[in-house]
Amino acid sequence: LAGALAERDGYEVGILSLHGKSASFFPVPTSVHLESLFAGNRQFKYYYPVVIYRLRKFMTAYRPDIVIDVETILCLYTSVALRGLDSKHVVWEHYNIGIDLGVKLRRIARAVAVRWADAVITLTERDARHWRERWPPVVPVIAIPNPSPYPSLVHHSYSTKSRTVLAAGHLIHRKGF
Repeated sequence: LAGALAERDGYEVGILSLHGKSASFFPVPTSVHLESLFAGNRQFKYYYPVVIYRLRKFMTAYRPDIVIDVETILCLYTSVALRGLDSKHVVWEHYNIGIDLGVKLRRIARAVAVRWADAVITLTERDARHWRERWPPVVPVIAIPNPSPYPSLVHHSYSTKSRTVLAAGHLIHRKGF
């Protein structure tokens, strides 16, 4: 997503990580600014005020038009750090409502997102519907499938009698395997 936006005229794109060496696992154009708030990983829930302070300082300096949290739990920091600023805040859910990985803060973050963000993005319409049912939102909850750099395979026909299945991704129960 960052790479696609950076290739458009008029977009200045950055990726801010909580920790790391300001490098991306995925290839990104050199025009995408990579930064991090902390050099190393830590239990950020114990550094909450420091995270808020550094994030607010960053947001005040850069004044982004749109901030996208690419993990729901991040809105616990971003929602506070953006208070009073003009930035639009989008929370992008990458799990589904039934998965919290045993992290209670993720459930709290979802409730915060539907109240304090400007929009919540889910990967499927089904999950967007579950969000709306669970937490009647104050903000739009919109389904947008994961972006893919690969051409669409939708128009390729296959035999309905075929017994061959190809699956890519996490081969775990919650994905239906």
